[in-house]
Amino acid sequence: MNYLSPCPLPADESVVSAWDSELRRIKTPWIEQILAEQGQDLFQRFTSTYNELRALPRNARRALQRKLAASEDGTIPADWRRRLAYSIAGAALLIALGQTVSEAKAPKPTNIKLSTKCTLDNALQAIYLANSSNYAYTYYGCKASPGPATIVMPKTPVSGGSGAPIISQITIQGAKAKKPKKGQPVLLGTGGTISGSFSVYDGGNLTLQNVTLHGSSGYVGGSIYVGYGGRASIFDSVISGTAQQGGALFNSGSVTLNHSNVTKSSASYGGGIYNVGNLTVTNNSTISGNHADYDGGGIYNAYSATISNSTISTNTAARNGGGIANSTIGTLSITSSTISGNQADYDGGGIDNAYNATISNSTLTGNTAYKGGALHNGYNLTVTSSTISNSTANYGGGLYNYSGTNTTLTGSTVSGNQATVFPKTPITQTYYYGGYGAGINNHGGLTLNSSTITGNTAQGKKVTYNTNTFYYGGKGGGIYNAGDVNIYTGSSVTLNKAAYYGGGLFNYLGSTYYAAPNTITGNGNPPAAPKGADIFPLPPP
Repeated sequence: MNYLSPCPLPADESVVSAWDSELRRIKTPWIEQILAEQGQDLFQRFTSTYNELRALPRNARRALQRKLAASEDGTIPADWRRRLAYSIAGAALLIALGQTVSEAKAPKPTNIKLSTKCTLDNALQAIYLANSSNYAYTYYGCKASPGPATIVMPKTPVSGGSGAPIISQITIQGAKAKKPKKGQPVLLGTGGTISGSFSVYDGGNLTLQNVTLHGSSGYVGGSIYVGYGGRASIFDSVISGTAQQGGALFNSGSVTLNHSNVTKSSASYGGGIYNVGNLTVTNNSTISGNHADYDGGGIYNAYSATISNSTISTNTAARNGGGIANSTIGTLSITSSTISGNQADYDGGGIDNAYNATISNSTLTGNTAYKGGALHNGYNLTVTSSTISNSTANYGGGLYNYSGTNTTLTGSTVSGNQATVFPKTPITQTYYYGGYGAGINNHGGLTLNSSTITGNTAQGKKVTYNTNTFYYGGKGGGIYNAGDVNIYTGSSVTLNKAAYYGGGLFNYLGSTYYAAPNTITGNGNPPAAPKGADIFPLPPP
């Protein structure tokens, strides 16, 4: 067998070419002996390793190559080891000959205990210098080696964090959470307290475990900034802060919030979190009590956000998206979560969706806004096996579906919502606005599959002025339709009330709707109101 030619195994042309080139370059007795002994197995390991190395970020790959060059192995002469390490194919061959990529990439972690001699800022600086130079480094009492590091929190509060960027893997470890009394929840963030902020850059990976962190920034990420290519994982912790964007956290990389809270934070956009990367909120995490001066009281999402088994509550926005504002380039997925008690002055008390949002097995309750108490949809919205309840708005207590948009409800319930009226007195006469669509106010395309619209109330106001009587609001207890509605078999619109018109459905002039037989029944208006307790105006005979 010619061991200097590629083995007859599946591999793309670039891998075969790299194998050929590298073996011809190092045609020596020692490599020929190794090939004679390992043959096809070596080529298989080379193929896998070469592909892994090509996929690594450039900085990480170069650091690995330097480590390979400096390591000792009696099998391969030192001069050849150094020559091989500085090409991707050569490094892949070195690893294939005696190591795996994971083994080569995993130096022993540095452990740093914070103290009066080694502060948090100095520890971060030592870690940064060690990983920048690829040599062990001591900085004002803090010793660090290249590779991952763990910073152990003291019992007393510490400050700092902004002294050096994070470009490597760093874990900030608080004391283990105390076991709670029976029936009581685990108290988060009790392992240590930090006043400060962290910046995570390309190649950096920050992990927080059981700490409380509060910081501030003049621009982005009051407590944590994660740049493109950076990562952060937050476990059992509490973070808060103030900034222009992302009061507690700004992410353009990848962030996971696991059994943690983002609370009492504020920003112009994204009171709690501003996300332009990949955000995952999971495992009983809570985003609560945050405020945005404009959009996204809890979260402002401009890329990809996935929320599961978590709670978004009591957040506020002075404009849109009290709980969550999903921007025109955002993709939002919510599963098995609760969106409650949030408030927006304009659109979407719970959620304002401007692009793509899917909600499943979730509860949206007790939210308020001007339009869309629980939900305001500006593009594509899918709600499955969920409940939209007890929310309030002037237009669309449960849901406001904007013109040119599509909303589909499947196996879901819209109940107990209200469309309220409010007064305005421009000169001498008082007018009232709102009161349209307590359950749903639709101006786009709305589809109901096996869903229930029940117990919603559209308020109205009767005013007599100069012997003339005016009726304001009170239209569409279940649905106010100014677009296109399809209500299919298995759905029901029942027990809803409107002060004046269309207890079940109010269909605006020129709008269209389809309702399967016996789906809009049992709704009502006060006895003195015009006809159309279920539907107004009544369809032609």
